[in-house]
Amino acid sequence: MHRDTIFQTVAEQEFDLEYSHLRSLDCTEQENPHGRHLTPQKTYSMRDVARLALQVNGPTGENLLLRKQRADAKLQRSDTKQRIAAEQKAAAAALTPTSLSEKLCKKAEVAPWSKLTKQDTLTKFDLEYSELEALKVAFEAKPNPRSPRFKPMRLCKAGDVASALAGKQQRAQELQQQRKNARAAQMAASRRAARAAAAAIEGAAEQQA
Repeated sequence: MHRDTIFQTVAEQEFDLEYSHLRSLDCTEQENPHGRHLTPQKTYSMRDVARLALQVNGPTGENLLLRKQRADAKLQRSDTKQRIAAEQKAAAAALTPTSLSEKLCKKAEVAPWSKLTKQDTLTKFDLEYSELEALKVAFEAKPNPRSPRFKPMRLCKAGDVASALAGKQQRAQELQQQRKNARAAQMAASRRAARAAAAAIEGAAEQQA
């Protein structure tokens, strides 16, 4: 979005306007980036929206103060979220797959080189059968010690299971971090929109003076 234009939804939020107010303004439409089947996005002139906000929302001083307070509040929330995200990212970086797999083995009370049956693996690592299958851990067949006529035993290394679980958990942490970063970026964009709205209101007020 160009700095002199503003999307319909942002205009409604940052200038306290309804869509019925915006209908009187000229707009341009463009394809919605979230999908062609969605309603096209409408953009308006920032200057036109600011002037309209002055007419609709009353005194300039109160209008401008409201937006500055909103921008400051968003800035504080954004800074807090970024600080928390940075702390969590540092903690996640310190928790490497190797150290995490060792912790998982310790929690399961098994040595990484231990050979486990499938049932023991499910019990020790507190897994469901479908979860174990999803890890795609390699099992080796061994003759059944009770009798050669019985079905061979399938064994896997506890360390392989722990490593697969550690990788899965780290990928989940990375995905969570990506989502947090996206939310932080969205907050920053919203903060910039609030500041731009305040500046536009102030500029429109100066022109009217």
